[in-house]
Amino acid sequence: MTVVIAADQPGALEQAAAAVEQGAVVGAPTDTVYGLVCLCSDAAAIDRLFAVKARPDHKALPVLQGDAEQA
Repeated sequence: MTVVIAADQPGALEQAAAAVEQGAVVGAPTDTVYGLVCLCSDAAAIDRLFAVKARPDHKALPVLQGDAEQA
């Protein structure tokens, strides 16, 4: 199921965060492109991310974190 959350909609960040916490793959704008986001600790979400991207299993995904404590 696809849900569109407009970035300027009140509560958009909270809605997107809740969706990610529930295992969703979320498209999020960055300074240059849109990225696809999921929890790196959720194997099912990672599987969905690979499927959405049609990415081969042998190609790694980047993992981004806010600080060293999240590693």
